[in-house]
Amino acid sequence: MELNKPKEFNKCPNCKHNEPFFKRLGEKLKAKGYATPTYDFSLDMKMGPVIDEKTWPKVPYGAEVPGFMFVTDICENCGTVYARAIMEASGKKSLDIPIPGGPRRVTGLGPIGKG
Repeated sequence: MELNKPKEFNKCPNCKHNEPFFKRLGEKLKAKGYATPTYDFSLDMKMGPVIDEKTWPKVPYGAEVPGFMFVTDICENCGTVYARAIMEASGKKSLDIPIPGGPRRVTGLGPIGKG
């Protein structure tokens, strides 16, 4: 598979403002030394496998499955919630952990080709 780099969106898709709210707040914390310089603050960050619940039981353990990661923030100018970054990923199916309402278990969900 081909390795995909994250696609980043540096401006609000609605008003083109380029200062996301949570990213700016994170910079304030970093300036005070309350956060590590590399930490990326955002509204939300999600990642996981792309699966069909009906066929998931048929996928063999150890099989590589596609996945995703995205980071969202809020435009400080107009209030639009938008994705600041999206990335295709992959991982291998492993045993499900019985967590009510929890996600399906996939290990090594990282950039494609690095499982």
